[in-house]
Amino acid sequence: MSTSGATTRLFHPGARRHPGFGAVEAAARGAVGHSEPRVPDASGAAGITQRLRGGERRAVILIAMGTALLPLLKPGGPSNIAPVDALIAPAMVAFLLWAGSTHQRLRLPYLLPLGLSLVGGAIGALIGPVTTSGMIALVQDLWLASWGWAIFNVCRTSRNMRIVLSAWVYAGVAWGTLLLLGIITNTALVTGVQARNGSRVQLTFGDPNYAANYFFITIMLLWATQRPRRRWVRYVSCAILVVVLAFTGSNGGALSLLVGTGVAAAVGVRRRWGIVPAAGMVTVAILVGGLLATNVSLTQLQDQAHSSQYAFIRDGFGRGTSVNQRGQLLNESVKLYRSGSIFGEGPASTKSRLIQTQAVFAKQAHDDYVASLMERGFIGFGAVLLLAACVLLRASGVARDGLRNGYETVVVRPNALVGAAVGTLVAASVYGVLHNRHIWTLFAIVAAASFWGRGYE
Repeated sequence: MSTSGATTRLFHPGARRHPGFGAVEAAARGAVGHSEPRVPDASGAAGITQRLRGGERRAVILIAMGTALLPLLKPGGPSNIAPVDALIAPAMVAFLLWAGSTHQRLRLPYLLPLGLSLVGGAIGALIGPVTTSGMIALVQDLWLASWGWAIFNVCRTSRNMRIVLSAWVYAGVAWGTLLLLGIITNTALVTGVQARNGSRVQLTFGDPNYAANYFFITIMLLWATQRPRRRWVRYVSCAILVVVLAFTGSNGGALSLLVGTGVAAAVGVRRRWGIVPAAGMVTVAILVGGLLATNVSLTQLQDQAHSSQYAFIRDGFGRGTSVNQRGQLLNESVKLYRSGSIFGEGPASTKSRLIQTQAVFAKQAHDDYVASLMERGFIGFGAVLLLAACVLLRASGVARDGLRNGYETVVVRPNALVGAAVGTLVAASVYGVLHNRHIWTLFAIVAAASFWGRGYE
């Protein structure tokens, strides 16, 4: 106990004093070196509070800006460094400074699957032929996870989460509008069209499939947040996003939109009217899908699309080679796995190994699940399955239990959040998407809604 603290309590203004106590009081004042008890400076306390709030505000604003600029992946730098990283880095620094100055208790969602994936990747990289590239890929995984953890912890209040989600939705609509204008004016600088992809647009993602997945998630978040607030503006925004998604020519993006919308609708019916109507809806959807699958020739549809007068249809659904290439790559990948180690051969090793075996179709693994098995072994494969299970459990928990503490006004339709998660995990079975910044942003939002939004703090 300090002398000054003792003195302040001893001579409390409301205390009753003995008449001869003055000498003792004077001696005590002399001992601590001042003539009056110290009173905390109210303005100083207010200044500290203001600084702390300012630190949080800076972290939230920078993270929101990074979220808004997620499509800025090109032009890329070494080790897949993207222009948006120039904003993500200071956002993460601002978050750490705020968390450290306020002694926030940080939580790290998806830590177990991430740890298993890193362990599997490290073992595979040490065994495989591209050790350096494999280790760089592990550093990139940590970068993505750290970004997701920053978003998760910042979204511990409904206000912060509203800012981050609004930044994604409004920026996503703006990016979609910009891309649509680029398509109309045939501006390659905006559309990102490259000769090897035909007329497929990709904005600044560097890959049409990544662009399609981003716009799919934006549609789902628009539905979940009910933003923009005006219904007609929301419908127009959704239509723009669907159109630009179609112009990416991504079959995986179209599949994600179909599956995600169907799942979100079924979960919405379940939340509003109960399990029986939802089960009836799912049954009808399965029956219709079965009838279409047995009576409609996919090959014939692709042939018709290939001869379409519209370039985005020809280069999208009409490119029948996409399915053939995936099948061929899968067969070659299975052969590689059988000839390799059960611990995998390291991240980013598939293409190198296919070239060494003089495979006809040498390319990186075309989906995340096969890639995890081949490159990170059974440990990495289990990690990806565990990650998918965690995301689905968190998203379904939000839809089942609902939100509170103000989060219910942010995520108004949690069933759409489930659709976004399911559609993304389905897309991961068609092409590699889980190592994208916008994917980990979505996973962090799902985790934040599940944990903070359901009052588990």
